[in-house]
Amino acid sequence: IPQADIIVTTTGNRDIVTGKHFKMMKDKAIVCNIGHFDTEIDMAWLNTHYGHTKDTIKPQVDKYTLEGKDLIVLAEGRLVNLGCATGHPSFVMSNSFCNQILAQLEIWQNVDKYEIKSISCPNTSMRRWLACTWASSEPNLTNSQMYKRVISASRKKGLSSPSIIGISSREMSLFSSVVGG
Repeated sequence: IPQADIIVTTTGNRDIVTGKHFKMMKDKAIVCNIGHFDTEIDMAWLNTHYGHTKDTIKPQVDKYTLEGKDLIVLAEGRLVNLGCATGHPSFVMSNSFCNQILAQLEIWQNVDKYEIKSISCPNTSMRRWLACTWASSEPNLTNSQMYKRVISASRKKGLSSPSIIGISSREMSLFSSVVGG
């Protein structure tokens, strides 16, 4: 911890960063949480002992001074991907969930096609994600309008143009419900 410029908790567990860790951090260290809960960073300890030094730089960015060192805490130790995301947080999360489901479906349906390693989503999943995003954000789009937008966005992203999107009405219903459509 003493050498780290940025500390990001990702575990979903309790007390990952506690008072002893805060005291070890170097000047201008940035601390944030992207785990599943807001219990990873002991903000109660920080606010009890050093809350009087808290200076809000801008919304969701606070500076605390501990023994002459400034620490930057993002999103008050809560989920940084929600607290500091640009755009509407529920839309950000909806897109994330949609993309995760599409990736899971792709792997489930084509398990023999993939090695166990980090991979990029195939073009078909990206096109499905684009279609689902538009289906939820603009529910009045016709299938034809959605198809044209997906083709256009696919080309802008350098994806090969599909001859067919390949989304069943069952999949579209599932994805629309996930992304709030």
